[in-house]
Amino acid sequence: MKVIMRVQLGLMLGGFYDGEIDGMMGPKTRMAIQDYRDEKNLSAGNLIDSELLNSLGIAAQ
Repeated sequence: MKVIMRVQLGLMLGGFYDGEIDGMMGPKTRMAIQDYRDEKNLSAGNLIDSELLNSLGIAAQ
């Protein structure tokens, strides 16, 4: 499974994302990442990095 899809699923399960699990880094995914980062007091931004993956419990491949 693509990392983006895993992030989308993790964000959906946490109530931050309500879009399709399609593996595309679209505006809904970016907004969900930003909202999640804000809520969890992570560094600002909307990119996928190790901090985000670790917080979501996703192992980077």
